[in-house]
This record gives sequence, C-alpha cells and structure tokens, in this order.
Amino acid sequence: MNKISRKQFLTKSSLALGGLSVTPMGRVWSRPVGANEAIRIGLVGLGWKGSSHVDSFSKLAGVRVVALCDVDQVNLDREVRKFQDSNEAVKPYRDIRHLLDDKDVDAVVIATPNHWHALMTIWACQAGKDVYVEKPVCHDIWEGLRMLDVERKYGRVIQGGTQNRSNMAFDEGVAFLREGHLGSITGIHGVRYK
Repeated sequence: MNKISRKQFLTKSSLALGGLSVTPMGRVWSRPVGANEAIRIGLVGLGWKGSSHVDSFSKLAGVRVVALCDVDQVNLDREVRKFQDSNEAVKPYRDIRHLLDDKDVDAVVIATPNHWHALMTIWACQAGKDVYVEKPVCHDIWEGLRMLDVERKYGRVIQGGTQNRSNMAFDEGVAFLREGHLGSITGIHGVRYK
C-alpha cells in the first residue's frame, strides 16, 4: 500500500479548486517534507483569473504563496501589494523561467493567456514543479500528449481547471437555455477589457 504524505495529499486536493486531476495519486515530491510544512506555490498570469487565484490560494490552509509572475508590471505590482501587510515574503517575477528556477516553489498555478498554457506546463514539469493550469489546458491533442509525456518523464502532477464541469450553476444555466426561457439566440457578443 502506497503511503501518501500530508503535503502530497494537500497538493493533489488543494490545487484542484474544483478541478479533476489527470494523473494517479502516489507521486513523490522532489524533496523531503515535514508533516506541518505548507505547499509553496507560484502563480503565473495575474490578470482577472490569476488575481482571483491569488486571493483564493493566499487564504487556503496548508498553502503559501511564495512567488508571483506576470509580464505586465501593473498586474504584478497590484498583486504583490496584497502581501505588503503580511509576514509572508512574495518574490515578484516578470519571466516564468526565473520563477521555475526558484527552489522555494513547489508547484505553479498557470492562468496566462491560453496560448502559453501547454508550453509553461511543460517547462514547469521539466523544472520539477507540479502544475494547476487553467482551461483550456492545451489547444490540440498533440500538445496534450506532449504534456502527458513530460508529466510521466519527470514524475509530476498536472491538473486542469474544470470548475465549469462541476459547478451546478452551469448545469442549471444550460437547462434554462435548453428549455427556451431566453427565446431564440441569434447572436453572442463578447468583450474583454484590460
């Protein structure tokens, strides 16, 4: 029977935030861990979703936010300020490659623009980090297979955000639409403000 440490359990359950792990349990961390030690995470991509992750993970028991990364200095400065009044030191990075070199980071949360998800996940696995990556995890089957290759090769855990699949509000919304309560939908317009 495989024994799982507190830290391994917390990594696999906490990083989910409603997601579904794509790998089996029982991975071994790259360094020995004490029973009371928190999982140290770095968050990459600090726009709307990433900022929300900073707020959520900073309040999660057993997790310490130790690094933040965004190419946009405005986003980075805004999120770093959230930690100014705490006793927690947070390292700011503008380049994910430097964050991945940081031995104080155990796992990364990726909430960057979609086209970076697969490559950053691969880099993180190569650097010995476990990954929670926002949807879409990848753009095609080829990218997904490469991600699985590095996950297996480096013994990491990759988990994709799938909250929309597990949140009952979305099921209710779909049922509402299918029942015709909005009438005939003839067009949809989406806007993204920065």
